[in-house]
Amino acid sequence: MAQLSKERLQDGCIESESGVVNCLALVEAFQLAGKLEDSYLESALKSLVHHGHSMDGSEQLMPPPAELCISVARLETDVISEPLILSEASQPELYALWKPPNCSAASEEIRNPAARSEEPLALRNWLQEHFGHRAIVHDESVTYGMVHRLDRFTSGVLLWAPCYQGLYEARLQFAARRVQKEYLCLAQGVVKDVPLLIKARIAEGSSELGATRSYISPIGRHA
Repeated sequence: MAQLSKERLQDGCIESESGVVNCLALVEAFQLAGKLEDSYLESALKSLVHHGHSMDGSEQLMPPPAELCISVARLETDVISEPLILSEASQPELYALWKPPNCSAASEEIRNPAARSEEPLALRNWLQEHFGHRAIVHDESVTYGMVHRLDRFTSGVLLWAPCYQGLYEARLQFAARRVQKEYLCLAQGVVKDVPLLIKARIAEGSSELGATRSYISPIGRHA
């Protein structure tokens, strides 16, 4: 079975989105098993790039509009409440977006009649408004070009590809576990700088905005 999977990874034939998913799943499986060789990764990259080219067609990549860009230095001083593009960290085929809190990266529309006025900005709507000429922002099957997700109330950098080739190349790096992410959590109170074991029952519930929240509860499940 492993040999057959390796042959599929090397045959270079991807003709649909399901083929892309299968290719990335094989790469991830071999990586987790410690058997991902450079030759297999190169074969997967070649296949994904070829399929990405066929999906992009004749669309030309252009630099993002200057009015949609922001510098890292400005992010450190200003409060930014709308998505913007990090100018220093973006390339024509892959953009680094600043996602503010209460901005949803979910594929589906979030509806909560009780809090309609407080519904989050859907990131895909922002992308379609400013990059509607790109076919990928109308393709739900590839999450509108978003390489990964961030929770609605989490702010930070989110990668978005304006083309299929950029999307597939970026997702390949995630599948091969070659992407490192760091999170910063702001906590209230004093946190000791020593390893801690948090052992408590966790339950789920809905907030006033309709979002699912986890909280410590004696009737919750063991983590």
